[in-house]
Amino acid sequence: MKHTLLLLLFLVTGALKAQSLSSDDLYVLCSEKMTSWDSILIKKGFKEKYSRPKKEGGYIALYQNKTKNEYIFVYANNDEKTTNANYYLPTKKAYLALCTDKKNLPPGFDYNRLGKVEYEGKIYYHLGFSIKEVTTSP
Repeated sequence: MKHTLLLLLFLVTGALKAQSLSSDDLYVLCSEKMTSWDSILIKKGFKEKYSRPKKEGGYIALYQNKTKNEYIFVYANNDEKTTNANYYLPTKKAYLALCTDKKNLPPGFDYNRLGKVEYEGKIYYHLGFSIKEVTTSP
C-alpha cells in the first residue's frame, strides 16, 4: 500500500510538472514547421482542438491542455513555417514565469506581454511568441 501511494504520488506530480511549456519548448515550437506541432505539444499534455488554413493564407491550429487549463494558438505561413504562437495561461504566476529577461532569449526569438484576454468565458494571461529569420554578416 505504501509503495502504491508513493508511485501514485510520483506519477501525479511528474505528469503535472511536464504539462506546461517552457520558453525553450516555445522556441522549439516556433522554429519548427507545422508538421512538428503535434509531436511537440502532445508530449506536453496538449490535444489539438482544430487546425485549418486561414482565409488570408497560412494556417492556424489550436491546442488545449485540459489538465493545466491552457491554450496555445499556433500560426504558420503558406510554406508551413511557424510564424508565431499565442499562449493563454490561467494564472499570473505561470504568465510571469515565462516572462524571462529578453537578453537570454535565442537570436530572433521574442515574446510580447499581451495582458489579460477572455476566452470561452474565462480570463487568461496572454503571451505572444514569434521568431524571425536571423541573418549573419559575412
